[in-house]
Amino acid sequence: MIDLTKIGLPKVCPVCGGKLEIRTSPNGVKDLFCVNENCQSRFNETISAFLERLNVMNVSNATMEGWGIKTLEDVVRFVPNKSYKSETNFVEELGKKLWVAPKKSIFIALSAFVYGTGRRVMEAFWDKFGGEDCLKDGWVNTVESNPSVKEGLVLDALPKLRVMWKLIVEDARYNAPVEVEAPKAVNGKGSICFTGKLETMTRSQAQAKARELGYEIAESVAKGLGTLVVADAGLKGEPSSKLKKAMKLGIKIVGETEFNSWIS
Repeated sequence: MIDLTKIGLPKVCPVCGGKLEIRTSPNGVKDLFCVNENCQSRFNETISAFLERLNVMNVSNATMEGWGIKTLEDVVRFVPNKSYKSETNFVEELGKKLWVAPKKSIFIALSAFVYGTGRRVMEAFWDKFGGEDCLKDGWVNTVESNPSVKEGLVLDALPKLRVMWKLIVEDARYNAPVEVEAPKAVNGKGSICFTGKLETMTRSQAQAKARELGYEIAESVAKGLGTLVVADAGLKGEPSSKLKKAMKLGIKIVGETEFNSWIS
């Protein structure tokens, strides 16, 4: 292995002109590091590592520059030019990987922005200190020093990590429920869903009766649902989540008694 301390090395970053210094990673590898946090080359490397940890398609430095990506916020807010397939593919992958990733995976991926804190260190830190609690404003480290978790190094990065964390997990797209169209019957009756404990029959019996009437059975309330049948008891008091959603979407709502009048 080449000892970087014994050979002539540049002292300034060729991209931004910032100061370069030799840093040693936890596994003992020495590397040149630009101390300028606004260095575009430094950002390109870290954002590539971030995307790689989430299994998002690799984006080259030239591509990021061409797309105008200079910050993590640029990635999150990126709006593709639909004329370019590479841009639309990138956004589609973000939708499949970034916005549905578990919070622990997001935290570990963000460690790519912190020099010297690798995947294992950040995973250990997350597990030891209660998950996302360590990213809440005002969180204070009150535990004893643990050599297996580079607390000092990680703690120094927490303010920056908090900003990045909120940028992702507080976005409306993060873990937003996917709206699925309810099935529609070909005979024009539409779809029907049942909620609550029915008094006069079981749920399966009610569904069988609905099928005989020509309805398509839906298991959840979604846009396009034709009718929601609610147990009579469910029409009283605080509405269930299904009933609330049906009311919000303007779906036809009937009680069990009315449904029985259809099949009598």
